[in-house]
Amino acid sequence: MQPDPWTHCHYCGAPLVEFHDHQRPRQRCSRCGQILYRNPVPAAGCVVVQHGAVLLVQRRRPPFPGHWHFPSGFVEYDEDIEAAAVRETYEETGLVVEPRSIFGAYSYFDDPRKNGIIILFHAEVVGGTLRPGDDAAAADFFPPDRLPQPLCFAAHIRALREWIERG
Repeated sequence: MQPDPWTHCHYCGAPLVEFHDHQRPRQRCSRCGQILYRNPVPAAGCVVVQHGAVLLVQRRRPPFPGHWHFPSGFVEYDEDIEAAAVRETYEETGLVVEPRSIFGAYSYFDDPRKNGIIILFHAEVVGGTLRPGDDAAAADFFPPDRLPQPLCFAAHIRALREWIERG
């Protein structure tokens, strides 16, 4: 999904003009010449498994309220990606986790707020108490044959399939 174009330069405020660069439409400032690139937004989350069950959270707010996904969220501008995964997991589940390795990296295009890239980490619980928090309505562990419905975000659904296939 290509978002609506910006109208003015973020640097000097002058009107933007469209041009083609490497066969892609882009916007450039009519005064300072700065090119405004639309880059994907980074997100991070954790795949936490205990006793063969995976940790999922249920969304409280849009987009997709009532749908389930891995604990995850957007990376802050000055935040390390692993720290973001740990923070988001704690905020949404009350669990303190330690990332062990990268589970997978996925592009996503189905979030109505923006397109992005999510990195999911294998993580182990090292503290905290399971409870929904922040924008989660519920948080719990689910075995592969009893995943809650409905699920959301194509990247999360793909990662859940991969988790099941990896056994």
